[in-house]
Amino acid sequence: MAASMLAANIIGGKLRENPAMAVTFAAGFTPLECYKLLLRQQHAGMLRLDRAQYIGLDEWVGLGPNDTGSCIQTLNSAYYIAAGIPPAQISYFDGLCTDPQAEAQRMCDVIASIGGIDMAVVGVGINGHIGFNEPNTVLQGDFSLVALSETTRIVGKKYFDGSQTPKVGATITLQALKKAKTVIVIATGEKKQPAVKKIIAGDSSLPASAFLDHPNAYYIFDSHAAAMP
Repeated sequence: MAASMLAANIIGGKLRENPAMAVTFAAGFTPLECYKLLLRQQHAGMLRLDRAQYIGLDEWVGLGPNDTGSCIQTLNSAYYIAAGIPPAQISYFDGLCTDPQAEAQRMCDVIASIGGIDMAVVGVGINGHIGFNEPNTVLQGDFSLVALSETTRIVGKKYFDGSQTPKVGATITLQALKKAKTVIVIATGEKKQPAVKKIIAGDSSLPASAFLDHPNAYYIFDSHAAAMP
């Protein structure tokens, strides 16, 4: 809870400084508690969440808003609807599109049209991935399709009641995320210990380590994730 509270306070502070900023929020389990705290801040009149422009961080190709476990469904359920975000202020990859490559290019164009991301809130994957930026995979442009690693697909089953996960993802690239004015990286739970240990050691092979030299990046780990075995 302490890690989520710290993250929420930082995010809330940035949104108070610039309510109309362009942000991207991860849709994994890690930041969900943080989003609940942001909603509480809005309910208490401490900030407005409905003025920002939201750009979807990633998506499972083949899934859409009505599919449980899709990134857009998760954020709709956990944040967008409760925060009262107007649909016109949400841009996301359409996982049900007939031409994923063209859809990825559309997302590149969206990011370019807003001048890049102001704030990125991301979680650390078991293998150190960020969004769907996998280790040892270099993606081009600001938004790209990616073949998902076996680790990501196995772990991803938790979003789909254990059923098979898609083989292809779509994501904002590390290149684009590193250009964000603020990056908040969150890791919680014992399962993240190996990845966090590598981040702390400065292991550059992990996508999650990409922001160690960022001038305005926050790495937030709870006591379970940061406990060194």
